[in-house]
Amino acid sequence: MANIPIEYCDEKASGFSLLRNAKAAGINGRTAIIGFFLSWIAFALIVMVVPVGKGLTFAGRATLAVTVWAIITWLTDSVPKAISGLAIPLLLIISGAFSQIPKAFSGYTNNTTFLVIGTFLFAAVMSCAGLDRRIAFAMVGKSSKVGSIIRGVFLANLASALFIPATVARASTYYPVVQGLKDIFKGHEDEAKIRKAISIAAIGFSASLGAPLFLTSHMPNVVVATILAKTGSIDLSWTKWFLMMWPMVGLTPIIFFWQKYHFKVNSLNIPGGAQAIGQEKASLGKMQVVDWLILACFAIAVALWVTKSLNHMQTGMVTLLALLVLFIPGLLPIGWKTLQGKTMWGTWLMLAGAISLASALSSTGVAKLIASNVFKVIPHVSGILVLLMVMVAIQIFRLGIASSVAATSLIAPILVALAPMLHLNPVPFVLSVAILDPFTFLIPVELASCVVAYGSEDFSFVDFFKAGAPVTLMAIVYVLVIMVPWWSLMGYPLGH
Repeated sequence: MANIPIEYCDEKASGFSLLRNAKAAGINGRTAIIGFFLSWIAFALIVMVVPVGKGLTFAGRATLAVTVWAIITWLTDSVPKAISGLAIPLLLIISGAFSQIPKAFSGYTNNTTFLVIGTFLFAAVMSCAGLDRRIAFAMVGKSSKVGSIIRGVFLANLASALFIPATVARASTYYPVVQGLKDIFKGHEDEAKIRKAISIAAIGFSASLGAPLFLTSHMPNVVVATILAKTGSIDLSWTKWFLMMWPMVGLTPIIFFWQKYHFKVNSLNIPGGAQAIGQEKASLGKMQVVDWLILACFAIAVALWVTKSLNHMQTGMVTLLALLVLFIPGLLPIGWKTLQGKTMWGTWLMLAGAISLASALSSTGVAKLIASNVFKVIPHVSGILVLLMVMVAIQIFRLGIASSVAATSLIAPILVALAPMLHLNPVPFVLSVAILDPFTFLIPVELASCVVAYGSEDFSFVDFFKAGAPVTLMAIVYVLVIMVPWWSLMGYPLGH
């Protein structure tokens, strides 16, 4: 309480105000308060009024109530994302969707969830040690051309997707680095254009480049892998996911050349820029023994992930074991209090709760019920055209939900149930939509990483749409032309 302004905690001096307290907490008070009451009213009405029958069981009705509660909560930010992740399993029990606590909280106990929290902690360790900044400056090199800076941050994001989970984490990691690089162009006649290009491309776009490649590089990947495994479609281990997704690397040069054509500032340079970048790199000093130790522990973990078929060790357990070794007393000069402040606990809690909800949607038949109704309105066309329509429809749907995890948790179970009705293979059908999620660049508030970029105040919504909408279209075409045939070669054709 010591750090909270007195006007927000002294009722005698100012009176109690929900709106004022909400503002102090950094949320939109009116929207959040309305959303809070609306979510509970909707929850109660569904539980008490919606009849059971015609494919909707008692447990299914309860799951539907929790789903609607979660959607309204996520849309209005009426409850912090972390609290919603904890509340979802609780509501699944209270409403009667599940009777057993372990089943309701299954999202918190599966192997992939432990893999995620382990990588979150590794990312925190690397951030504290400055390894992320070293990678960024190593990729940028010594050139102060705009194109070289953007290309360097693109490459840094691709590389760090391996050990920095979540697009927003990578955007936040490189944000201060990119801000510093933009400062070398102060006073340039095209400074505004340069800052716009670097903010949109090097912060907004680049964080998404490595998102499809690794199971832990984008949290919706984990949701999709868990759902596909539980439905028996495919068991996507860390290695299997990479083998299925590595051709997505080819989208990176396409996006790079697009932004080069769109912004037309890549060849601009400034005298003395290289010296400024060199000074920033020199300030990091030489690699220390502890830096190599951190990299070695993570490299061993990755090696065990890749060789899971040989060592038969679960990836989540491997990650926790590597962390246990890293935290042997005296190895790290970093205290736990420092690390926990850099770990995305809130994201992890929401992810686990969302996985529990996605599991409930599948197991209680709600996803199948929704899919059967969606099937009635889908025209009888070829599988590739159906996939295209679904991809476009979800892009529109994503305009209303800013959380990738939330959107994927709602959509993926429905797509898994819809695929057999359309005589399509659920693996490429669901994966096509999943890997498109990090390229939803219509407005900057669709992805948390783009919200970070928007915080620079270097561009407007219109600027972002002009640069981002074509990238989204390119990603859709790339998935249809490159990835769908690739999955067919891997033994997962779109049509059965």
